[in-house]
Amino acid sequence: MPLTQTADTATLARLCGLPVLVVARGGLGTINHTLLTVQAVAADGLDLAGVVLSARAGDDSAFVESNATQIRARSAVKVWIWPELPAL
Repeated sequence: MPLTQTADTATLARLCGLPVLVVARGGLGTINHTLLTVQAVAADGLDLAGVVLSARAGDDSAFVESNATQIRARSAVKVWIWPELPAL
């Protein structure tokens, strides 16, 4: 996503020097979208901390968990479901 004429979010992540945390919705369409984002992070040479799937009220929790399982299996990245984040 462009931030300026010469900088995008990868530029911002590189300047921060921190691993990228991808936050995605837990519902329909998230597997493909998230995997493409994970690939883009890697292609930009950035470190990926993991993926957080954000489940909305009313989302089928089994469906969200299935999406998380599929993303883990296809990318070998850490995936958490909000609010199941580990205590810091």
